[in-house]
Amino acid sequence: MQLRYALVSSLCATALILTACGDDPAPGDGETGETTGETTGDGDGDGDPSGDGDGDGDGDGDACAPSPGDNACQACTKDLCCAEAQACAADEQCACIVECVEGGGNQMQCAFGCGVQMGLSDATTAFGQCVQGQCGDACTP
Repeated sequence: MQLRYALVSSLCATALILTACGDDPAPGDGETGETTGETTGDGDGDGDPSGDGDGDGDGDGDACAPSPGDNACQACTKDLCCAEAQACAADEQCACIVECVEGGGNQMQCAFGCGVQMGLSDATTAFGQCVQGQCGDACTP
């Protein structure tokens, strides 16, 4: 139980990081664009060579690339826990916690409202362990 509380606390303390590391819901339809010989794109993320997306239609680009506004915790998580953060963003339990916290919910209430009392998902556990183990100093409030 103590380990579960530590992992939930670690996850909740870093839940907002998933916003920076998760999938960006920015527009992008995944179309490849016209074949007119044009080599420059219009930057709308619709699959053109120099647009702002990666052409797969999900608008995420490189979700783990450093951003100028990243704090130490976000930078560490992107660098050392990117795969875990992306898996967590795709996991129902982790995504639920993040959405709740981003909406202004209490971190522990969000965690329990998202089912952690029934057990932690593998993605929740892996992300919490990575952040706690790799970025604990940078992510401790």
